[in-house]
Amino acid sequence: YITEFTVGLSRKLGSSEKNRIPHSYSHEVVKARIYIEQNFRHDLSINEIAEHICASPALLSKHFSEEMHISIHKYAKKLLMQRAASLLNKKEFTISEIADKLGFPSIHYFSASFKHHWGITPSEYRQNPK
Repeated sequence: YITEFTVGLSRKLGSSEKNRIPHSYSHEVVKARIYIEQNFRHDLSINEIAEHICASPALLSKHFSEEMHISIHKYAKKLLMQRAASLLNKKEFTISEIADKLGFPSIHYFSASFKHHWGITPSEYRQNPK
């Protein structure tokens, strides 16, 4: 029942076909992915995710990495940077507002994180989106 519910919820949230959560993932990994996708921000922690889904942080981290082939931290960071790029493409928010919206402590830290992930600054990305 939980798998059907979480897969259905994932579909209702508008996840694309490639991001859909297959039935083969454990319940805790499915719940963690959904929580991350609904709450991604710079300061999201493994402890917060684990507490929300009633799991041990160490076991959640282990299972997530084994099943997803990416650490929970890298997965959350990837989603965060994809969201940042999406917001930059829309041009309805300033770069500073995007940094704040995504929970970064400063625009400088956001810019450095964005450049580390994408290889260009947010300003450069906004001028020539990928």
